[in-house]
Amino acid sequence: MNFLIAGSPVKSVASFKHHLNDSHIMAPTFGTLAALILLLAAFVANKNKEAIEETNSVIASEDKKYERQTVTHEGLVADIAGLVTDKEDADAAREAKQTDLDKQLADNKATQAELASKKAEAASIEEEVASAEDKLKTVGDPRDLAPKIEALKMAVAGLEDDVALINAQVSKLLSDKKTTDSQATELKRVLSYRTKGMSQPTLRTRINSVFRNYGFVTLAGGDGAGVVAGSKLSVLNNGEEIAQLRVTAVEANSSSANIIPSSLKADTSISIGDVVIPVEAGKN
Repeated sequence: MNFLIAGSPVKSVASFKHHLNDSHIMAPTFGTLAALILLLAAFVANKNKEAIEETNSVIASEDKKYERQTVTHEGLVADIAGLVTDKEDADAAREAKQTDLDKQLADNKATQAELASKKAEAASIEEEVASAEDKLKTVGDPRDLAPKIEALKMAVAGLEDDVALINAQVSKLLSDKKTTDSQATELKRVLSYRTKGMSQPTLRTRINSVFRNYGFVTLAGGDGAGVVAGSKLSVLNNGEEIAQLRVTAVEANSSSANIIPSSLKADTSISIGDVVIPVEAGKN
């Protein structure tokens, strides 16, 4: 009797049994290999998914960091443009005050010259009156000269009042010029620190909150207190520097900054209420 197995004839029962035993051994072996291949493929796919997710997370973090830095840069450019405009306005106001002052000084000089001329004229008239009185003792009444003398005296008094008024105006213009010069100097100083990326040396604020897991803090002071984006600040505890910060964002009355890890003093931690000053101020 012949048997047909997998398309091939088997000539005897013994041969048929031997063929069955070989097939029985090979089937589990191929199944095991297939399971191992599937398990390896699943492991590689899972690792690839984790790597892709981690890469996407890093890209998203870098995008947010870029957006924050872009906003900070644009804010700083706008602040500098505003300060330049303020400086130009202050310079224009100072020049206008100087023009007014020069005009008032010229008017005052002319008035003083006129006053001196009138006084000289009055003195001359008084001399004439004195001389005339001597002559009139024998030849007439000096009352005809009295009205002219009184009119000249009134004119002199009026000119003296005008000079006093002009002097007061000159004093006020000089005071205004001093104030304008002081404001211009202050604007130049503020602009100088901002363009150098340094906070104002008079800055003194405090830690408002601490986010240790994210490596940054918020400050109680902002632009109004003299905080400048990108500047370095010192954190003081009992007068001793324990860490340094890099300012990342500034609002009118608050700001935020990253903790510089390499600057953090060993066995210390930043706490709410710690004093914050510019790094440059801490070196003085």
